[in-house]
Amino acid sequence: METGAGPHPLRLFICLMPLCLALLLGPGRPGTAEEVILLDSKASQAELGWTALPSNGWEEISGVDEHDRPIRTYQVCNVLEPNQDNWLQTGWIGRGRGQRIFVELQFTLRDCSSIPGAAGTCKETFNVYYLETEADLGRGRTRPGGSRPRKIDTIAADESFTQGDLGERKMKLNTEVREIGPLSRQGFHLAFQDVGACVALVSVRVYYKQCRATVRGLAAFPATAAESAFSTLVEVTGTCVAHSEGEPGSPPRMHCGADGEWLVPVGRCSCSAGFQERGDICEACPPGFYKVSPRRPLCSPCPEHSRALENASTFCVCQDSYARSPTDPPSASCTRPPSAPRDLQYSLSRSPLALRLRWLPPADSGGRSDVTYSLLCLRCGREGPAGACEPCGPRVAFVPRQVGLRERAATLLHLRPGARYTVRVAALNGVSGPAAAAGATYAQVTVSTGPGAPWEEDEIRRDRVEPQSVSLSWREPIPAGAPGANGTEYEIRYFEKGQSEQTYSTVKTGAPAVTVTNLKPATRYVFQIRAASPGPSWETQSFNPSIEVLTPGEATSRSKDQSPAVVVTVVTISALLVLGSVMSVLAIWRRPCSYGKGGRDAHDEEELYFHFKVPTRRTFVDPQSCGDPLQAVHLFAKELDAKSVTLEKSLGTGFEVSHR
Repeated sequence: METGAGPHPLRLFICLMPLCLALLLGPGRPGTAEEVILLDSKASQAELGWTALPSNGWEEISGVDEHDRPIRTYQVCNVLEPNQDNWLQTGWIGRGRGQRIFVELQFTLRDCSSIPGAAGTCKETFNVYYLETEADLGRGRTRPGGSRPRKIDTIAADESFTQGDLGERKMKLNTEVREIGPLSRQGFHLAFQDVGACVALVSVRVYYKQCRATVRGLAAFPATAAESAFSTLVEVTGTCVAHSEGEPGSPPRMHCGADGEWLVPVGRCSCSAGFQERGDICEACPPGFYKVSPRRPLCSPCPEHSRALENASTFCVCQDSYARSPTDPPSASCTRPPSAPRDLQYSLSRSPLALRLRWLPPADSGGRSDVTYSLLCLRCGREGPAGACEPCGPRVAFVPRQVGLRERAATLLHLRPGARYTVRVAALNGVSGPAAAAGATYAQVTVSTGPGAPWEEDEIRRDRVEPQSVSLSWREPIPAGAPGANGTEYEIRYFEKGQSEQTYSTVKTGAPAVTVTNLKPATRYVFQIRAASPGPSWETQSFNPSIEVLTPGEATSRSKDQSPAVVVTVVTISALLVLGSVMSVLAIWRRPCSYGKGGRDAHDEEELYFHFKVPTRRTFVDPQSCGDPLQAVHLFAKELDAKSVTLEKSLGTGFEVSHR
């Protein structure tokens, strides 16, 4: 290296290169990955203060960039001296969260062939090293060779400049990027070794890459440092932005690649109910709009006849007199109950007694298509004030059904003759209240079924049931003295149960009672009754209701007519009478008709003497009339049948019977 009073002409020429190059070259285009800068020599306007050994090697000079901002560079050009070993060591660089560090060098390098006399000593490369440490080594450190720095690479220029380029002010700037790592200590130093090149370090930039903080799919992902290995992806769980939510058990995720790019997004967040997505945020639904579920991306205007007065509404409330059915979704329009059915008409048939109804749909369906109809039957009495009605009860049958009708026709069966009915037909839909059938949305008709016998089955009494006859009675359908009470006639139809109803017998009566004879014992009969006033014919009335009666058998009837106590008493008395009569007859046969003692001795008297008890009431026979024993028996026991008494043998006369 030459020394003199003034600067070396080659060195002075080299000093112009950084300035010219800086004016021609702007900053590099940033990539999509985020670079975390650890060192940027261009950013320092003061001296860099790096350590150069030996002192006549690398030197720091000043310049300006394209924005006329001052920059600091280092250069060396000892190409005419052999065995060059010039070191430049940066300050301590903390690595932060980076493990994989990038070093970007911008430099110019002189073509050795363009330097006269430097063919044997000039080099066109320089070396770069790093030394990983836990703290700053300081400025007094000697060459890092003794600390075992790690060589990054030998740097060569892609383009070098010549003497002609200098004359035309064409500067050729080289940019090289090298990677170091993975690092494990807190920081490191960089070192540049010159071995005889004419080189100028225009810029030294040290950084690591990270996936920049971002919002994707309404999930916020933090800045994440890339791993050192190219094949390693760092999985990062995102956080849903305000007023958003993720799928339960599956939070949004992305993967940070080694080059600092986000890859492989999995899942996303959705704006909560009442909020809609706008860019990377969720904003509230404005008044008049709503959003019921996170599954919907945008707010929707309120359906017909509903409103939302506040921000972030999740549903719209119905206007007055409108409602939604529990089965209606929030997106359904609000509706109201229908009006009454129109043009309700009826027809009454007499045989069988049935009331047929038909009607037209309501003029206003309430905005719904689920209109159904329900019927209410009221039975109104003949007596009392108008409107004194009560429900018809389970007796009346509705065909096809009473409630939930979609048909506009129905038939009422099992009505009572001689009754007055009011039938209401209500139109209902999904928003009708429980009291709709009794409200203002029904049409009604009042029908009188004409005179007849409005009896219940238990109102017909079985007064007497015998083997061959049955006596029935019932209340009069029209009270005595009321209009139409006079002249009511009744027809009773009866037949054996199980026989065809076409084979029957009838009997008519003008009184509310009848006795039917010539029946079979132990037989079940069905009796039906109908009534008619003088006006309508019998054919217009129906038999109503039917009752069953079982006639008893003959033996059963006799046993029922005789009391057990009476039977026992009669049998006992009859047996005593028969026994007394027989003993009396025997006594008469054994003695003469005279009561005097004839000639007899004591022995005869002893043999013939006997006694027996007879009833307290005694009957004596006149001795003058005892010529015929059979006549005596007939006179003594009149209750005996004369044909059953015969005289078999005469035992003798002249004995005496003693009574005690």
